[in-house]
Amino acid sequence: MSLLRVRALALFVLLVAGALLLVDLFLTWQDASVRVTGVHVDAGVSGWSGWGILAGVLLIGLLAWAAVQFVRPQADDEDHPGRSLAIAGLGVAVLGTVIGRFEDTAKTAVDVPMAMVRVGARNWPAWTGLGLAVIVAVAAVVPFVVEGWRRTAGRGRHVPRPLT
Repeated sequence: MSLLRVRALALFVLLVAGALLLVDLFLTWQDASVRVTGVHVDAGVSGWSGWGILAGVLLIGLLAWAAVQFVRPQADDEDHPGRSLAIAGLGVAVLGTVIGRFEDTAKTAVDVPMAMVRVGARNWPAWTGLGLAVIVAVAAVVPFVVEGWRRTAGRGRHVPRPLT
């Protein structure tokens, strides 16, 4: 598989996983519930709270930039070598902010007579979002690595001859 195909595949994986992560941010990442003598109230918090807001904004920017690079691969030419580095940086930043949102859950359980409060139960969308963020970050770093390989392969390797 050529390096350009690897780069295109990584951008495709980034776009698909990023779109899924964007949808996942709208789902309920954390639950809270209160029970008081027969009254039961449940509430949930989506991924768009706390660090999730920054994760979503960074993800939208990353998806836009990656879509342009996927549709027009010639846009990543010698004049702009920092494009693949910027995509890699955005991918890692998305992972960092999703981890921040994932860890931003309060864990509290209070039992008092006639009342129970439970906060901080992580739901499956939080775990799915974390996994998708890892995939996005890895797929965002691949074009940067491929670009480095492509540049060094063009120079050729010089192996010194042994002195005899």
